[in-house]
Amino acid sequence: MGCGASVDGDSDSQASLEEWEKVQRRRTSVLSEVSDADSDSSIGVRKNLQDIDMKTSGFQQGASIAIVDDLAYHTARDSSSMTNASEDEGLFLDNDFPPSETTLYHNRRARDPQIIWLRPHELTLRPELLIDGVSRHDIVQGVLADCWFLSSCAAVAQRPDLMEKVIPSNQPLSGEGYKGIVTFRFWRFGHWITVYIDDLLPTKKRKLIFSRSSEPREFWVSLLEKAYAKLHGSYEALEGGHAMDALVDLTGGLAEMYVLETAPPHLYNYLLHASSNGAFITCSRK
Repeated sequence: MGCGASVDGDSDSQASLEEWEKVQRRRTSVLSEVSDADSDSSIGVRKNLQDIDMKTSGFQQGASIAIVDDLAYHTARDSSSMTNASEDEGLFLDNDFPPSETTLYHNRRARDPQIIWLRPHELTLRPELLIDGVSRHDIVQGVLADCWFLSSCAAVAQRPDLMEKVIPSNQPLSGEGYKGIVTFRFWRFGHWITVYIDDLLPTKKRKLIFSRSSEPREFWVSLLEKAYAKLHGSYEALEGGHAMDALVDLTGGLAEMYVLETAPPHLYNYLLHASSNGAFITCSRK
């Protein structure tokens, strides 16, 4: 997966968009007849519709990871060419990171029929990306062993000025202006890059299987994790890692690592000085 600017749609992409809109209209029509109850038939219908979406849309979105500077950022995020959302029922579907097993795993695995991809507004009423800002207490880990990333998020959450760089505000998850697209920013190899994702999340029995917020209506934790997984190629790619790497990606800062066996004799003084200057400090063991 490379980084690059978005591309303008041609006649083929316009045809794909029209086909995708038809699929979404059919999906909406069927879903309107399905009860919100957690019945097996309801889950089966949703799963079948997702299969139809993936097989029939042929929907091309162009690049969904873009290098942007501060001045161009808001223009890029609001550009319709980057959303591929229709004016009616159609919502953004990220073909670079689709709701399928390729997104969950980087190795081939047997398909889990219990996993259903749902959008926040299909899970709760009036979902929001952020409710009263970010807090380290928001974060609840799921089945994925990515505590190294989530702990870094918890640390940076104590600095709202830094998190505002990563999580742009005013991104509705329902209602007016909602298009099914969410954007985040990460520092990668000397640039702030913007990652575009759809808001489909993997669930079992209508419960998120990966990270979530302690506030049921808040989804910044789940969607930020998804964007970071996209940056690495899959959710499974986040299994195991170093907090210092995630802290660099979330802040654009520099990181140093000391191994206790070979650490300088005045390590405590180094750490005290770093802490006094606002540095994030983490520790880990094998």
